[in-house]
Order: sequence, then structure tokens, then C-alpha cells
Amino acid sequence: MSTRLTRQDIRPLRLQAGYTQHQLAAATGLSRNTIRLIEAGAELTQRSEKLLRSVLAPTPESDSDRLARIEATLNEVLRRLGTQAVA
Repeated sequence: MSTRLTRQDIRPLRLQAGYTQHQLAAATGLSRNTIRLIEAGAELTQRSEKLLRSVLAPTPESDSDRLARIEATLNEVLRRLGTQAVA
């Protein structure tokens, strides 16, 4: 996502992801009070936006990295089982 998250984005994204305010706070390292204030209309700092984006709107690259890690793990399991690795 190339555009910045806004404070109006946070609550819908949090709910869509299935997080409570406490869970989102724990996942981002922000306080629950900070999450509450942002959702209530407080200014979203660049630091908070970056932390929230990392949890609520991961970049395609992080998805690609995750897929590569899963493929590597699968190939290692298959190698240990003596089965041909996936491409």
C-alpha cells in the first residue's frame, strides 16, 4: 500500500484483522491508550503509522518473504523425507 494509513483507516482495518485494541497494541508495541486515541481522532504520527501498517497492512514484499520461508521449510521437510522438493 503506497498511500499512508490515516486515523480513519485504523478501526476498520483492526476489526477486519480480528484484533481487539489490546491485541493490536501488543502486536505493534503501542499502548492501548494510543490505539484508542487514534481511533477517536488523535493525530497519527509517522512512527505510529509505520507500526500500525506493519501489522494491519503488510507490504507485498513481506508476503513474498513469508512465502519464500514457507517454501524453504517445505523443501527441507521433503528433503528429510526423501521426497522431491517443490520448484
